Amino acid sequence: MATPEELINIEVRHQVLLERLKSGYYDPFNDTLKRIDKATREALMLLNVEKISELSKRDLNILVAELRTVSLDLLGNQVEDFVDDLKKVASEEAAFEVKAIESVVDDVKIKKPASGAAYVYANNLPIRATGSLPAQFLAGLTINEADALAKTIRTGWVDGATITDMVKRVRGTPSLRLTDGFTAQSKRRVQAQVRTITQHFSAVSREKVWKNNPKIVEGYEWVATLDSRTSSQCRSLDGKKFEVGEGPRPPIHFNCRSTTVPVLDDSLDFLDKGATRASVKGPVSAEETYYSWLKKQKPAFQDVAIGPTRARLLRKGGLSADKFAALNVDKNFKPLSLDDMKKKSPLAFEKADL
Repeated sequence: MATPEELINIEVRHQVLLERLKSGYYDPFNDTLKRIDKATREALMLLNVEKISELSKRDLNILVAELRTVSLDLLGNQVEDFVDDLKKVASEEAAFEVKAIESVVDDVKIKKPASGAAYVYANNLPIRATGSLPAQFLAGLTINEADALAKTIRTGWVDGATITDMVKRVRGTPSLRLTDGFTAQSKRRVQAQVRTITQHFSAVSREKVWKNNPKIVEGYEWVATLDSRTSSQCRSLDGKKFEVGEGPRPPIHFNCRSTTVPVLDDSLDFLDKGATRASVKGPVSAEETYYSWLKKQKPAFQDVAIGPTRARLLRKGGLSADKFAALNVDKNFKPLSLDDMKKKSPLAFEKADL
C-alpha cells in the first residue's frame, strides 16, 4: 500500500480551505445568537421589577418558556438552513476526492458516488467525537442552547439577581469585552459544534469514494496538523494507517482539524511530484509524523505543544516517535494521563528522570 506524496499535499491544502469554510458556516449562527441575546435582554428590561426574584414562580415559568421558544425557533430555523449546507459539503467533498485521486494516478477512472449518496452515507454514520448521529447532534445543539438559556434565567432568580445583573449575565461584562456572558459561551459552544459536524461530513463523504473503489483504495492514513494546537489524540494518530471503515475518522474530538488520505494500491502508476507537507514551521517531508517532526523542534516549542513533562519525556525518555505516540493514548485513542503513561512505560519515565 502506498500514499503518493502529492496526494498528501493536495489533501492537506484542502483541509486548510475547509477550516475557512467552517468559519463561514458558523457566521449565520453567530447572527442568530445575537438575535437571541437581544430578545432576551429586551424581555428582561420589560419586567416591572428591580430583582428577577420578585417574579412569582408562575411568572418566572412564563418568562423562561417564552425565551426558550424564541431560542428553539431561531436556532431550529438556522439548523434547517445548515443542513442544506451540509448536503453541499457532502457532494463537493466527494467530487473533490475523485479529482484528487485521479490527479495523482495515471490512466485511472474513479467511480463517483450517485447523487446524494455521500450525504446519506455521512448522515447515517455516528460522529466519532460524540458517538451521536448527525440528526441527533444538530437537535442537541438547538435544545441544549435553549436549556442553557433557561438555566441562566432560573439561576438568576434563585440568586436574587437584579435586572441589571441579569443583563450582564446574558450579554457579558463590558470590562471583560462581553466574554463572560451566556451569549459568548453559547457562541463558543455552537461554533465548536458547527466546525465539528462539518468535519464529519467532509471526512465521511470522502470515505464514501474510497468504499466505491476498493480495488484502488486499500486503506487510509491519518494526517494531523503540525502545530502547537494539535490534540494528543491527533498527534498520536498522525501517520497511522487503517482499513477503510475500520479505524477512527475525523473529527475524533470537538474542533478536530485532522484529515485522512487514501492509501492506494502499489500497482498503480503514481504521478508523484515529491511534494512536501505543510507545517507551522514551514514545509517538511510528507513522510514526517507529528512526533518525529516535534522531536526536531526547539525545547521551548515542545514545552508549549505538549507540556513540559511530556516534552522532557519525548527528549529524554529514549522512545522512538512511534512508541511515544502509542504511549499517549489507549487502545480506543483516548488521551492518557501522565500517571497512566508512567504505568505503561516506567523505564522511559525513569530514564527522563521523571
